[in-house]
Amino acid sequence: MEIGKTFPGQNIGDIFGGGVGNIFDDLDKFADKLPLKKPAVTTDYTFGTFNAYGGKGYDLQSEVDEIGNFVNGTGPQGDAPLDIVGFQEVGGVQPGSQIAGEMARNGMNGYMDEGGNPIYWKASKFDVVHQETLVIHDKNEVPSGPGVPENIGDDRVSDQRRTTTFVVLKDKETGAEMLVTNRHQDHQIKGWNHENHRDAHKAMSNIKADEIMEKFPGISARVDLGDFNEGLSDVDRIGPESVDPDNPSDNKYDTTTDETYIDHILSEGSDFETSAGDTKTHYYEKVKGEGHFNSDSYSHPMMSQTITVRSSQEEIDRAEDDRALPGNGSGAVFYEDGAYRGDAWAVGFGRDSFSSYDGFDGWKHKDWNDDTTSIAVTPDADLTVYKETDHDGEDGWKVDESTSNVGKDWNDKISAYHLKNR
Repeated sequence: MEIGKTFPGQNIGDIFGGGVGNIFDDLDKFADKLPLKKPAVTTDYTFGTFNAYGGKGYDLQSEVDEIGNFVNGTGPQGDAPLDIVGFQEVGGVQPGSQIAGEMARNGMNGYMDEGGNPIYWKASKFDVVHQETLVIHDKNEVPSGPGVPENIGDDRVSDQRRTTTFVVLKDKETGAEMLVTNRHQDHQIKGWNHENHRDAHKAMSNIKADEIMEKFPGISARVDLGDFNEGLSDVDRIGPESVDPDNPSDNKYDTTTDETYIDHILSEGSDFETSAGDTKTHYYEKVKGEGHFNSDSYSHPMMSQTITVRSSQEEIDRAEDDRALPGNGSGAVFYEDGAYRGDAWAVGFGRDSFSSYDGFDGWKHKDWNDDTTSIAVTPDADLTVYKETDHDGEDGWKVDESTSNVGKDWNDKISAYHLKNR
């Protein structure tokens, strides 16, 4: 008898006898023990970006209020609340601290970077497992680093520091990870077009992004936010793939539809879905007179975009052991005036604080007396304030969202604080 064949009138049972049933039963049992391939996780995330122009709107407080409306979705644009947002030109104590306080009051943690390009995210939705600032060049310098053209030394130096901010965020519910970047590239200065600087900025940022994605192989998506200081026709130099609005799954896709815009939300990855029709660009006129909201001649929009990200189970498994950084981006903001107004000082948010020095497990100001009337904290901040500078536990007050500003009048009661990295 030939192997694999039966004669007319025969079946498998005639050849192997009653044992064939046992074989099939064993196969079924074996199949039941095999791990099932879990489906990919699909999640919508809403991203935002805005160049705040140093808070130089019709007044800083109004701009901060509008930024809060932009993030929480209660402004005139009527969009969904943002999950992740990047700001540019907020490097100083003001408005950087005031914007940080507004983010805290809207349930956001964040990373206040070293170059005025912070990234904030919903504290209830994400953990931060990595954060980093890449310095492209300092003020009065040219770019220096991997990917920089050889002739860059012949260029005119830039008028300010340029950086790219990187955070790896992990979805608390799904375990999926994303790499989010935020940048502010060089512009044209006194007739000198810093195209080489921008190309160097993109090359250096891409190299760093690749390093981070190699270090965190569970990352399933990359989103770049920022003020690129160049239109869409130039932004396609960011990588080898073309920008194709008709192909949302292309490697590079820009959410803006007008090539004159210089602010962009770029998505990278084969598992993206996005649509130009979902793009929201928001312009705010001044209270009186003409002009756009932030008084910048480039008319930067408050821009948001919802992107659908699919994360494979393999990617989620690779990200399983990645843990949140100490502090997880939590922070607090101290205000000189009541009701979250006036000059502010931010502490935490993934970095050292403004106008402070190291001390204990957190930081303390040289003397907060007469400088603090109200306090804003992120949802999970572990903050204690003290009347005495030696952190005497007997006179400490725990501060959280419910007690941060309830008319206690913090004046003459705060000389030190302790923000724990838990």
